[in-house]
Amino acid sequence: DVGVVCQVPDHSCRNGEVHLIGGGTKNKGTVQVCFNQQYGTICGERLSNSTASVICASLGYSRAGAIAIPHTIYGIGIGPVHNMSCNGTERNITQCLHSTTTSSCPQSSHAAVLCKPTNPACRDGQIRLVNGTSRAVGRVEVCFNGEWGRVCGGGSWDNREANVVCRQLGFMPGNATTQPARYGKGSGVSLLDQVVCHGNETSLLSCTHAQVGSRECTYQQDASATCIEPAPCVNGSVHLQGGRVQNEGRVEMCIGGQWGTICDHGWNSTAAEVVCRQLGFPNITAALAIAIPHASYGVGTGRIWFDQVRCHGDEPSLLQCTHSSTLSRTCSHSNDAGVLCPVTGQHCCVNGDVRLANGTSSNEGRVEVCYNCVWGTVCDSGWN
Repeated sequence: DVGVVCQVPDHSCRNGEVHLIGGGTKNKGTVQVCFNQQYGTICGERLSNSTASVICASLGYSRAGAIAIPHTIYGIGIGPVHNMSCNGTERNITQCLHSTTTSSCPQSSHAAVLCKPTNPACRDGQIRLVNGTSRAVGRVEVCFNGEWGRVCGGGSWDNREANVVCRQLGFMPGNATTQPARYGKGSGVSLLDQVVCHGNETSLLSCTHAQVGSRECTYQQDASATCIEPAPCVNGSVHLQGGRVQNEGRVEMCIGGQWGTICDHGWNSTAAEVVCRQLGFPNITAALAIAIPHASYGVGTGRIWFDQVRCHGDEPSLLQCTHSSTLSRTCSHSNDAGVLCPVTGQHCCVNGDVRLANGTSSNEGRVEVCYNCVWGTVCDSGWN
């Protein structure tokens, strides 16, 4: 494949201007920054997430969740190469420490960033298997900032990591696939590397791993898993999919031996109470169970079984609640319903606890609040 690199005229930019090239979407790409009225690139060898957060903020994205990619994944940059170091609080890239590098920065280290879009297509930490012969087999991909990326297997990937993948996806434990690129070469960024699990974690992000996006991985090292699909489901049974932990996720119900989703039209905490109780969570009330609408745990596949579900709260299963036609034309998988069930345990945060995340010190950051053992964010509508 051939390509071209066009030099931007020296007078075409203002100091501190930033743009991203080669990523295909506005929130990702190789960083181009203007100094002395000339665009240049940033050497990735010392790139940090703090620097990435300033770059993303300069482009109108949130500082939170900005991912630094220190290697050339979206193509080489143009112009002079700069060393750049930010602490994350700067209002503009020109306020960061920077210098034009006098030493060689290899073209394989032209820095890129992945910023968090306003409406990401998938949730951070969500995983999937692709290119397999069934939905339970394939190459592992993980989502960050709305981007599906690769998981590097390398020498640490074995059955313990594969078991966590299978559990998170709702399958029975399986095996790691060690044959290089068995399910084809992945594309895009290597987001997770050096993943080490004990085998009993509920999600891949609960395992230890290198900083997201910080390590380059050859396609021959893409991680894969072979999971075991459970036996045909029992009519009326429910399970949760797409969550980061076991007590949250998209509600799926078995009808006629086939899993399908529930439409969120009329979905409320009373229906969530019934689902959580059916799943075996103790001491459930409508005040504790949370109904989650709008496919917040990812879109499902197959049929949408129920619409306009109405429960009293004392039903032993969702199947016994009233509902409208299963073939509603006004509902799509973007309306898949989810729940967040209450849990207790020594590793749970306490309902109402708050914390500050992603700040540069302990007294600043994104506000997060605990509910049902899950940390979530606070909307800024009316925030003062």
